[in-house]
Amino acid sequence: MPISFACKIFSGPATAANRLWRSGRPARVSLLLMFSAFIQVLTARAASVTLAWNPSPSGGVQGYHVYFGSISGFYTGMMDVGGATTMTIPSLAAGQVYYFAITAYDAGGLESEFSNELSYAPAEASVPLSATLQLSQATAGGMVLTVTGPAGRTYDLLASSDLRSWAVIRVVSLSSGGRFDFTDPEAANYPARFYRARETQPAVQLRLAAAQQMVVSVSGQNGVAYDVEASSDLAQWTTIGTVTVPESGGADFVDVNAADYPARFYRTRQN
Repeated sequence: MPISFACKIFSGPATAANRLWRSGRPARVSLLLMFSAFIQVLTARAASVTLAWNPSPSGGVQGYHVYFGSISGFYTGMMDVGGATTMTIPSLAAGQVYYFAITAYDAGGLESEFSNELSYAPAEASVPLSATLQLSQATAGGMVLTVTGPAGRTYDLLASSDLRSWAVIRVVSLSSGGRFDFTDPEAANYPARFYRARETQPAVQLRLAAAQQMVVSVSGQNGVAYDVEASSDLAQWTTIGTVTVPESGGADFVDVNAADYPARFYRTRQN
C-alpha cells in the first residue's frame, strides 16, 4: 500500500545507501519523473475493466505497477504487469467506485510518481425488468412466440381472438439465456389471434381425485417454494404442505384429509 511522505531528492547515484525506505519499500525518487502516463479505460464490462496507458519515455524502465482501491489516493491493491501497457482487472463489484493509478519502476525497484488517477464504477448488468414478446411465422403455418426476460422467471403465454377473453396456452420458464421459443399450433385455426405474456403469479386450482382426496394445483415462479394452507372457516389457516414449482410452472399437492371436513378452503403463500 503506498504511503504518503516527503522525499529528499538525491543528486548522487541511486544506491541502496541513499534510498529512503518506509515499511520495507523504497521511496519514489526523481529517476523516472519523466513518466506521466495518461491512464484510461480501454474496455469495460460489468465485472471487469481494462486499463491502458502510454509507455514511459525514460530509459531503464523495467515495468509498471497498477495500483487500485476504493478510496481516492489510498490504494489497497497492486499488480505488477511487467512491460505491458494494458491490464484487465476482474471481479469488480457492481456499484462500487474503484480508483486506479500507474507507476513505472527500474531494475532497482525505484518507482516514478503516480500517473493521473482514474475512477470507474461498474454498473449492474442490463437485465429487462419484464418480459417482451415477439412473433414470427413458422414454416408449417403456426406462430412462433419468442419470450425474452430475466432468467429463471416464469411467464404465462395468453392468446385471444377478440382482445377481451384471454386463455393461458402455455407456461414458460426462461433459462439462463433469458429466452424461450414456443410455437402455437392452433394459430391457423383462427381468423385473428392475439398474444401477450405476463409474469406467472401464485395461484391454486382444485380438482377432486379418487377417495375424495383434493388435488391442489399450485402455479408460480420456477424454483420457488410455496406453502399450501387450508382452512375450514376462512379465519384460521394451517400449513398442510409445501411444494416447489418446477420448470413447467405448476406443481400438485394432494390433501388426503379433505374428506374429513364439511368445507375446506385453500391458498398458497411463498415460503
